[in-house]
Amino acid sequence: MMLINEVLKEKYEAQKKLLEKAENESLDYFSVVEKDVKDLFSKNNWKLTFAKRKGGFIRHSAPHT
Repeated sequence: MMLINEVLKEKYEAQKKLLEKAENESLDYFSVVEKDVKDLFSKNNWKLTFAKRKGGFIRHSAPHT
């Protein structure tokens, strides 16, 4: 139970930081999240596509090197 509380606390803090970032950049929350996800995938050389029919992002792993 203690571990769950810590994870929820971290999730809350991360969402709070994203909301503050959105407010500072005069963007909506979901635009900031989308940009951060795209940046993360780009840094890891992962292919990221958006599928409206499937309701969101689809991750494609990079080839193993």
